Amino acid sequence: MNRKKMQRQLSAYLDHELNEAEKLTVERHLSKCQESAETFENLQQNSQLMSGLRQPTPPGVWEGVQSRIEEEKKGSWKSRFTVPVRGWFLHPIPVVSIVVLIAVFAFSLFTFDVDQNSLEDPLDFYLIAHSEQTTGFWLMADDFSSQESSISTDFTVSDESQAYLETYFGY
Repeated sequence: MNRKKMQRQLSAYLDHELNEAEKLTVERHLSKCQESAETFENLQQNSQLMSGLRQPTPPGVWEGVQSRIEEEKKGSWKSRFTVPVRGWFLHPIPVVSIVVLIAVFAFSLFTFDVDQNSLEDPLDFYLIAHSEQTTGFWLMADDFSSQESSISTDFTVSDESQAYLETYFGY
């Protein structure tokens, strides 16, 4: 029997962990091998010394441990905040997408300058946009030789909105 296996067997024999067949094998080996017998005696002495070092557990230890566990479960305000924040980083895709959306929104606020004067009157904005489209449509008409203007020159209305309306509807 090799040395490592025998040492494991001796330790198991000392702790009464072997079945009857293994126990008989170890006892036979101890009677034949002087070195293994000395090793077993050393293990017995160490075991006796170690058992003398054991001390009984003081009363109230378990109650103290239980109270500390309950205090940690309650936690402080800091632990209540840091646990959810740590949880966010376990899901990087939503976090990254939110950061990208915020960055795009901030970039668009600073990059695209909207002319506030053109948005003051929504009707003017609407009419300007549609008059630009309709003039392009009229330029593409079949009759290119016509020199008539699509806008009548005898307007008496001072409001530009009326001119846009008439241009748009073709009055």
